[in-house]
Amino acid sequence: VIVNSMFRNNGTGIRGVRLFKNGTTPLGETDLPPLSGADEFFPLVLEVSLNSGDYIVVQTWQSSGGAINGRLMAFQMIFLGS
Repeated sequence: VIVNSMFRNNGTGIRGVRLFKNGTTPLGETDLPPLSGADEFFPLVLEVSLNSGDYIVVQTWQSSGGAINGRLMAFQMIFLGS
């Protein structure tokens, strides 16, 4: 699973992206402090084992105390099996 999200610049708080399996099981997370004056990109790459009916939830979050524009730039899944 490959995810890349983006937040507009803001000098306060932390930003991050999380992945969950079936909406509840945490798979991984990346978070970073703000970069003043620059948009921030958050890549997250994980190898995940999925069964038929399983699904992935991507959650982006921030703790600036106010609204910050953000978006999911890319979501990709690659099958690595037989």
